[in-house]
Amino acid sequence: MRIKTTQDIPESLPEYRWLAVPGATYEGLFAAMGLHDRRPCTVAMGLAAMENDVALVADSEGAERAVYRVFVTPELDGWRLVYADTPLWEMHWDVDGLLGRISAACGQAQFFFQDDHSDSMVWSLAVDGEVRRSYWRYGDPEWRGEPLDWEEPLSADPDFDPEDGQAANATQASSVDSAAGELSLDPTGVGEHTSMSGHGWLAITEQVYNRSPGALRI
Repeated sequence: MRIKTTQDIPESLPEYRWLAVPGATYEGLFAAMGLHDRRPCTVAMGLAAMENDVALVADSEGAERAVYRVFVTPELDGWRLVYADTPLWEMHWDVDGLLGRISAACGQAQFFFQDDHSDSMVWSLAVDGEVRRSYWRYGDPEWRGEPLDWEEPLSADPDFDPEDGQAANATQASSVDSAAGELSLDPTGVGEHTSMSGHGWLAITEQVYNRSPGALRI
């Protein structure tokens, strides 16, 4: 693994659900997310882990519980992306607490979600423990917080109708991909032009003594 991580190259990453934290302060996310047993990994290994990220383990009384793998990418253009496919799917409408903890530890945390089967999407930015700005299509409310500097008001659209009843803080920044590109990094745009440093990490959500089943690509 030490050899493989030195040969790792940037490649396009999944765009369905992920977190982003600053590369300079990312170490705080492990404690904030309650992660254990972190190990160096290549990008290929991390993505392979996301294909089967759940393991059922037995506690001391024989009851089974789910333990999840979490993949933290190398630093990419100054950002670390965090993939935790199953737990992020299960909590995608209520990530404020998680973002608060991570941003308190790392200074900033971002969450991005796109539904695989519908056009529902979420993006959210937390700074120093508080959600600063978020968009949730079909949410109530859809928009929270004040528009960021890079957002364009809806009124700039030629087809804007002031009688549509849009919220005063609504903007045209409803695309997860474009929001990610403005806030940190669009994972689908990662490639040979992307600056990469360090290596990825693979961790688990609980300390256990039996490993997740199956081999991973490296």
